[in-house]
Amino acid sequence: MFNNYRRVLLIVLPLLALAIWIDLPSDPAVIFSRPITTHLGLDLVGGVQVLLEADLPDDAEVDATSIETARQIIESRSSGLLGVGEAVVQRVGDRRILVELPGETDPQRAIDVIGETGQLEFVDMGDLSATDLQRLVGQTIITDFPQGQPESEGQFVFHTVMSGQSIDTVGVQTDQLGKFIIGFSLDAEGTEIFREYTANNVGSYLAIVLDKRVLSIPRVSQSIPNGRGSI
Repeated sequence: MFNNYRRVLLIVLPLLALAIWIDLPSDPAVIFSRPITTHLGLDLVGGVQVLLEADLPDDAEVDATSIETARQIIESRSSGLLGVGEAVVQRVGDRRILVELPGETDPQRAIDVIGETGQLEFVDMGDLSATDLQRLVGQTIITDFPQGQPESEGQFVFHTVMSGQSIDTVGVQTDQLGKFIIGFSLDAEGTEIFREYTANNVGSYLAIVLDKRVLSIPRVSQSIPNGRGSI
């Protein structure tokens, strides 16, 4: 029996050594120059833990896509607005979201930021190329809304044409191909802003931005005089 084990080891050990040799970098210094980062959880550094639940009747069915969208927005806020780089945002069941913010020292501020209504903006993308526009989708940008906020030196600041405050009604619709879209109508002030911008910028690109994160960048194909549009 011992001889059988010995034969197996004689075969396995050389194969293991060969696999390690193939996987290692050619420069041994690379192994020791890699930064080693330790991420500490709430149990070691403290922080804030919040359990969020969809505000719907108990017998109402919660759409999984909506919960996932909410989770992504909260995750984006945790890193972008709160500055918590190691936030844990995960779904719990079909209607709850668990948020853990290691190192956060102001629980009320964290809860306020996570639970506040999203800041929607319609942002002029200027003369950027199609390639640059595509790269910005999903990224965080700096805008001039709200007015009077300090600008970051060396950072390009995009102009916000209109904010979500001008939206009067919003709802889910379908286009000619049956694809779901978000239709909206604007109040009187927003209608005037949207009419003037679209009339003067046909062919330009107007980004849809939520909490400074670019969701999409549609092209203005025509003037929209009635204050009704879709995303």
